[in-house]
Amino acid sequence: MQIITPQIKDIVLADLLSPDSTSFTLDYSKSKEEYGVSPESVCLILNQFEELGLIKKKDFIGRRCLIHVQMKAMDLHRHGGFMAEEELLKGNIEKLGMELDLLCKQLSPNYSEKASHIASIASAVMQGLTLFK
Repeated sequence: MQIITPQIKDIVLADLLSPDSTSFTLDYSKSKEEYGVSPESVCLILNQFEELGLIKKKDFIGRRCLIHVQMKAMDLHRHGGFMAEEELLKGNIEKLGMELDLLCKQLSPNYSEKASHIASIASAVMQGLTLFK
């Protein structure tokens, strides 16, 4: 199974927002050609979108469902989608790391070691996030 990236989720989200109506039937049997991922992956994406409150959906037999787009989906797309969320998270973690480094330099030796440990944790989280890009 292919990894579902924020880029893929943004493509699917944009596609859901492209029809003239906020309610429509979606046939995702051709999702490999449209999105580059399997229909099963699109089903997972749609399930997550529903959990996040971006859509409401009713599944039909086969690879079709009725989609009702929620305002939250439009807001997310307008604010840059899943890629923007990921970049914001990375930026915040980087900022946290820099603040902790600065704090380490300003603290007495007793607290400096603890702040240094927290900074290393933040750095490890940041490195982990770059693996998922």
